[in-house]
This record gives sequence, structure tokens and C-alpha cells, in this order.
Amino acid sequence: WIVNRRMHSHYHTLEVVRAFNRFAGARADGHLILIQGDADPEYARLVSQEARGHPRIHVIQGFLAQEALRDWLCAADFAISVPRSDQLSSSILEAMQCGAIPVLGRLPSYQSVGAAAEWVDISPGRIEENLTKMFVQTAGYAPERLKAGRDDTWQKIKEINNPERIGAAI
Repeated sequence: WIVNRRMHSHYHTLEVVRAFNRFAGARADGHLILIQGDADPEYARLVSQEARGHPRIHVIQGFLAQEALRDWLCAADFAISVPRSDQLSSSILEAMQCGAIPVLGRLPSYQSVGAAAEWVDISPGRIEENLTKMFVQTAGYAPERLKAGRDDTWQKIKEINNPERIGAAI
């Protein structure tokens, strides 16, 4: 799993880390990659403290060159984006271009991704619990299910990037 959003409370980064810690406590599979980006320094410190000592949480400091970011996104099975509010951001589209299955908060702006995404209820007070359930569910995907999810992601990104669709929107 990768979080291709800057470390910030708006993006629930701390809740993602806490949910992964709950999920991974007794499991030996999966890694969580966090990209610091343009983080709030104090919040990044809190996230790093929460992640410290966990061998499967990797905090990438600062900004990444585009090629390095692409390598991380291509290595991930899932890309998590669970902000309080958002547009369908380039971070999500970049991850989908690399074949990472989007894990998205239920926001109106994300609905166009449809069945290509795994959906998480980000209601206040339930997000950590729901993220933990998502980690358990997606960790259990058989290789065939991962392939089908990647195929759905590829199909959806082709639809989103269709030049005719883009031209009609202008």
C-alpha cells in the first residue's frame, strides 16, 4: 500500500498508520509506504513517531523525483487516498497509471472511478476502524483478484484519459 499524498491531517495520514499498525500487529505480510512531500513539519513528526519501529512502514522523506515516485507507485498494489475533501487529483491518477488499485474515501469527486476502486467510509470516528478492515480485506486478495483489480484500474484510467472525453469536457 502507498499513500501518494503529503503527510497532513487533511489526508488522515496518522489514521492510516494507526490502522496499518493494528492490522499488521500479528501479520507478516504487506508494507505501507508514506511519502512525506510538502508535509506540515509537526504532523510529519507525529506520523514518523507512530511509524517508528515498525519494520513494514516506510517513510520517504521530502519530495521524490518523478522517476522515483513512479517506481514506488508501480511497486504498490494499492494507493490510498482518504482525505476529508478533494477533487479527483493527479496523485490518484498517477497511481492508477502505474497499476495501483485506488483505495478511496467515499467522496462525491471520486465517484467517477467507480468499481475500479476499493471504497472506505471516512466518517468521523470510524475511519481508523474502516481502514483496518480495508487492510485486512485487501491483504487477503488472491493473485487473480489483484490482477482483476489492476485490469479494472487500467480500463478506468483509459476511460478517464480518453482524448474524446477530455475534448468534450473543454
